[in-house]
Amino acid sequence: MMIRAISFVLLMLASVASQAAAVVAQDVFVVRLDGREYAMVAGSVVLSSTGAITLQSPNLLSTCRRQNGQSFVAGPGRLVYDSVGRSLYLDSTEFTIEDDALVLRSTTGDVLCANGVESTVVFGSGFE
Repeated sequence: MMIRAISFVLLMLASVASQAAAVVAQDVFVVRLDGREYAMVAGSVVLSSTGAITLQSPNLLSTCRRQNGQSFVAGPGRLVYDSVGRSLYLDSTEFTIEDDALVLRSTTGDVLCANGVESTVVFGSGFE
């Protein structure tokens, strides 16, 4: 059995307008949103003091929508998921890192983005 650890590094960034931090993944990682996983390459995620989490290019999500087609519901956190600033609301300004995944939950728990797979399917064969 091979155990793989992913390294995340927290960097503090300061600007005139706001305080921010960046979580830098030094290897591939996964964004787990509402029970679906989205593969990312090594890179950074910016965390702002306003509760926004911003994916940095080339790590982007696309075509995010609610499963039932309704509008996103406002919440305390926000995920900016593409290069033009589209965002969806999160149920918290906090996040967790589990194994190689940045774990987030939308306010409604039913957001789907393009190219995501169910969390249980990613390593369904038991091969890592």
